[in-house]
Amino acid sequence: MALRAALVLAALVCLAQAQYIPDIGDIPLSGMGSSLSGLALTNWANIDSRVRYEEQSSDIGLRSLLDFRNITYAGTELLLTAEQRAEHPNVVTFPVLGGAVVPRVNLGRGAELDLEPLVLTRETLVNIFIRKIRSWQHPSVAELNPKRVFPTSNITTARRLGRCGTNRVVPAAFSLMSSDWANAFGVVDEWPAQLNPGTLPAATNDKLIATVRVIRFSTGMGSFANVANQFDLKFFSRLINKAGVQVSVSESTIAAALAPAVYNMDTQEIPLDSTLDVDDPGAWPIVAITYIALDTRDTPPQLCEDFAHAVNMFGDAMQREIYAAVANNAQILNPTIRQQVLNILGNVTCNGRQVFDPNDSPTVSTYSPTSASLSPFSYSMMRIPSSFKPPYYDSLGRTIDTSEATPYNVSPYGPRDDSDSDAANFLTPWAALALVVGVCAALL
Repeated sequence: MALRAALVLAALVCLAQAQYIPDIGDIPLSGMGSSLSGLALTNWANIDSRVRYEEQSSDIGLRSLLDFRNITYAGTELLLTAEQRAEHPNVVTFPVLGGAVVPRVNLGRGAELDLEPLVLTRETLVNIFIRKIRSWQHPSVAELNPKRVFPTSNITTARRLGRCGTNRVVPAAFSLMSSDWANAFGVVDEWPAQLNPGTLPAATNDKLIATVRVIRFSTGMGSFANVANQFDLKFFSRLINKAGVQVSVSESTIAAALAPAVYNMDTQEIPLDSTLDVDDPGAWPIVAITYIALDTRDTPPQLCEDFAHAVNMFGDAMQREIYAAVANNAQILNPTIRQQVLNILGNVTCNGRQVFDPNDSPTVSTYSPTSASLSPFSYSMMRIPSSFKPPYYDSLGRTIDTSEATPYNVSPYGPRDDSDSDAANFLTPWAALALVVGVCAALL
């Protein structure tokens, strides 16, 4: 019995070793943070086999970069506080994307058959979340949606947990839309504690959207990219914007909200209210800026190449069409801001050596699919414009014809080495040993 117990224990240990999932620390270049623009940042990282990005929250990304120093860069909608800037003077932040926050709604069984989208005013939206409106049958909702039959059940609201980009952007927008919100809560980085009881908490944007999907008669403010990625496009509300025009979230309405954006290089920020509740007939009311935080402190010489690689990835992102093509319902910023970012990256050094030249033109490929997923790790299929044609590679790295390619054969940087992937490590020596030990234990 003792031998059998020892063999079973050995098998469990070996199986634990065999269940290998690459940790973000195993990747030479790693980013973490924003889930609001997380899909876009993930796709950008997936273009390059040396980079990974993990969606968590802006706060977790910044803490990982500043306190634990276990990542190369952070994606964030939160800006560094004055204390953080004083403590980390070598950290530079620059804007890369604009993304919309939308109300995802669940009106119960059968609502998916409705072709008419739900319409809300900005004030009605805020009143739902501060619980002045508790039913979908409230006149403020029903009058704008006369063709809908609303449930009698009360509205359940979902919220993001802790400090995060969504919890910075939504309260800031609500403060501009409603004096009731502004007077009671103002602009905060966390969802007001007074509103927490009875709400549905979610750690990331995709979890919030998934929560609303399964909880009937609920609503929550989440990333448009996550709504679109979960095929929920029928289930978010249209809003009547500040100009009094009914708008749906789209590339054009996000772009209209981003048009006034101006990046202040001294403060390293685009003023939060410049893309929120914009008085433009074509603008979506809630659009946030996602920044990259990069620590430019002295780097050990052996890591300079990796550091330079990360900087060049964002330099490429400001210039190459492929990055805009896979932004996954987020928007690349205007040319003036992109040039400012290129100038910032051109001043970044590693141990005194310039690592990016903003005057170097990026390499442009000459092949093109109409749709592609840039790696097996991508979350979704992405539309790519016909003007851009990245090459295709087979599993051995040989260039192949478009007709032979699958969505996973695209790599603008060249063939990808996925030898460390979960599939490649499925039957490791540890797993083989575990299998043998387990069989022996079963026979005893």
